Amino acid sequence: MENTKRGIAVQVSTYDEYNDLIKKLLSSGYEIDKLSLYIREQFKYHLGGYIVVDFDSKIITLELLDNFNYPISDNIEDFIKLARISTLKYHKFMLVSNDRRTWYKRLVLKDLGGYYIAWKFGQTCKEIEYSDNIELEKWTYAVDLTTKFVEITTEEIAEKFNTTVESLIIK
Repeated sequence: MENTKRGIAVQVSTYDEYNDLIKKLLSSGYEIDKLSLYIREQFKYHLGGYIVVDFDSKIITLELLDNFNYPISDNIEDFIKLARISTLKYHKFMLVSNDRRTWYKRLVLKDLGGYYIAWKFGQTCKEIEYSDNIELEKWTYAVDLTTKFVEITTEEIAEKFNTTVESLIIK
């Protein structure tokens, strides 16, 4: 069974960096857990740690060691972007495409009216969770995984309607 725990972590090395990130996450709808409030004060005297966000519970935790089950982001800006996108509450595996000919299974994070934002790599929750690659990409089209595609030629349409290809007007 796939692990359905969704989140991300980032390593921080200074207390100021930690405080700046916490403020941004709190303004995006996350809450800090009670134990991390205590650890927050201890962090001033520690050499660094990890800020971990759980996308489902919207809880921020501070970890001094990397003993958690989330991928670690190398880039603080990517971490903030993913944490904020996760608050959009639209996570669904879908088929995505930019040309309506080639389709890829991706975890779509948001329908932004005209295009979709999705994880670039990973076709399962497990692949995404353990991936070191935290990149997003924009897609023009997205359809449900159960969508059935029908390939048909203009010749087949003409034959079906007992006419010629030249007389077809396809809107």
